[in-house]
Amino acid sequence: MLGEWVFGCDICQEVCPFNHRAQSRRGPAVRPEFMPSRGAGPLLDLGLVLGLRTAAQFESRFGHTPLTRTRRAGLLRNAAIVAANTTALVVLPALLEAATTDPSPTVRLHCAAAMCVLHPALDGAERRKVRLAVEMLSADPDSEVAGEMRRRLDELV
Repeated sequence: MLGEWVFGCDICQEVCPFNHRAQSRRGPAVRPEFMPSRGAGPLLDLGLVLGLRTAAQFESRFGHTPLTRTRRAGLLRNAAIVAANTTALVVLPALLEAATTDPSPTVRLHCAAAMCVLHPALDGAERRKVRLAVEMLSADPDSEVAGEMRRRLDELV
């Protein structure tokens, strides 16, 4: 359901009834923290987001924006889903790294699932890397991650 939106601040601002009342009284209400230049706009770099391994890195990059509402794991989960939705093959290395090293089971699960979705569009070497990562994750300490990856292994040819 995310489509290509990692975070929908801009959509929320456009449809918010409060903002519509504010605009009708004083003209456009522009909150500086929602401007694209602050990191919450349509140009969010999936690779950059997927590379955030710690809460400190997340806070350093997005602490001044509304993106903190999703927390790090939620934002990375959304970035992985968008990568799959948009066939963003360029972020495969970031997905692989996050799937195999991220401390959050949510992030590992969604990055690995995104790689499985991208799998048919990959070349042979990349397909092997994805399969190896999914095999490794089928023994993940988190039972949800492990179970989902065991199920997905059958789909990877």
